[in-house]
Amino acid sequence: MDPSLTAEQLAEALPAKLLRAHRVQILDHRGERPARKRRNRDRPSLLADVVDVDALEALAAALRLQPESGLMDWMSSPNYWLKITDSDDTELITLGVIPGWLRWEPYDDLQLHQPELLTNWLRRNLG
Repeated sequence: MDPSLTAEQLAEALPAKLLRAHRVQILDHRGERPARKRRNRDRPSLLADVVDVDALEALAAALRLQPESGLMDWMSSPNYWLKITDSDDTELITLGVIPGWLRWEPYDDLQLHQPELLTNWLRRNLG
């Protein structure tokens, strides 16, 4: 994808990527992508491996973006990474979870439309 996309274009592109999702791996923050500094090069821990169709549909609803906020560049690291793959286990997208926001490299951070949906989804699938 073009790294100069706007928040509106990214908000339109994300649902199409999620339609192809077959698996979501929830990783801890240690595996920050891309690893910009040596301290961020630790391998992330796999916290959950989600393949349930209903859970994947709920995630797609939880990841609805609010493009009117534009792109931001928060200085905080994501709490979790969501590695989303297709049925061939090819990576479709990896998103960082920052409270209320998603980090989509190389595009910066996008605000979630209803952050509580993602919070609830993570609670259900992490424990």
